Amino acid sequence: MIERLELSTWRLAQIPDETLVPEPFRDFFSRTASFLLAALKNEDRSAIWRDILPDEYGQSYTNPAFAAARLGFEMGQILSAVSAELRAFIPSAAAGDEEGMANLLELFLEIYGDFCGEELPRSGDVRRIFRFYVEDYLADQTAAEVSERVCPGRPERPVREEEDPSEWEEAGYFAVGRTFREMLENADLSDPAYLYSLGRWAGDKEIALAARCGGMSDEEAGRVAGYCLEPVLRQVSRMPRVKTIGLMAPSGAERILLKAAEQLEHEGYMVTLPRPAVRLSLKNDDSVKESAPNPAFVRDHKEDLALFMDENYVSRRKRAAREAYEAFRAEAAVFGGVHFLEIPGADKGDGTDVGVCPEAIVFNPGQARLARTLRQALEEIRMRYETVSE
Repeated sequence: MIERLELSTWRLAQIPDETLVPEPFRDFFSRTASFLLAALKNEDRSAIWRDILPDEYGQSYTNPAFAAARLGFEMGQILSAVSAELRAFIPSAAAGDEEGMANLLELFLEIYGDFCGEELPRSGDVRRIFRFYVEDYLADQTAAEVSERVCPGRPERPVREEEDPSEWEEAGYFAVGRTFREMLENADLSDPAYLYSLGRWAGDKEIALAARCGGMSDEEAGRVAGYCLEPVLRQVSRMPRVKTIGLMAPSGAERILLKAAEQLEHEGYMVTLPRPAVRLSLKNDDSVKESAPNPAFVRDHKEDLALFMDENYVSRRKRAAREAYEAFRAEAAVFGGVHFLEIPGADKGDGTDVGVCPEAIVFNPGQARLARTLRQALEEIRMRYETVSE
């Protein structure tokens, strides 16, 4: 894995100075490579978000309108979606997730390689590369997500019959770098700058919340955590077989989140701290609870799955979910769900309607029906395994 990452990083570093790709695509690849290198080095943690902030989003390739105007409508749409997916590199780099970083770099480099040929690729060629990336890692990403959700401690990796466990650096575990809990326990939660070290966006409201929580005494932080846990404990008290509880909280409230986890463990429960999914194939209702630098960015990429939403994709996604839950059947059977802590005084946003971008990728009516069917099917699979009998 380290060799894959090192090779990709070496190749990536050459791209900003190369002239193998004609304009206007050269600018896209040069700017995207520079972003990935900055995220990899993690030196200027605020700068890596700069191009999707409202003031600069108008000139960002993550903006479908700008990408379509510069690169052509269809190609601009697809490369904008790729650019949005590559933002998942930020949390992967922060966690030291070598496999996640390598997968994203290889996606970018494969597309770049196609543009270095004698003829420019067609939009369908780039779409195909993007789809293969999504489908190739769908099973492992889904298993990692389910494991992080229901398994306390290190996220486990089920070894399939056809695989040799000795080929993995840590047999039985995902190469995910540090877990979210490990990151929190090693962070200085009294300094709001810790938010950048987690790979999370830190705007004014997140920094203000982190400063308020970080400035609390241990006693006060414990009281707030206990208050936030009251509805959680009322709910799980009706499910006597629950042994594990998942917790999430707004960005900036990580100190309260840790305190709540410690209090639950004192009560005899095990705790998971799953992170909102950031990969296109895994985004769900929890994902929208993650703070974003720009509501327009979230809106513009809400339906990027329309690039490959068809019966085949739906079948693959459902199969991956069933296999993942089957692998962690025992853990899921005693899991009491993921509970989002409502922090008193936290800014929930103004609900501003950011409008519709005409160049954004959207589901056609048939795909919209498939997407609804898929969401319902995934929820049914989750409930089938996670529902705890009275």
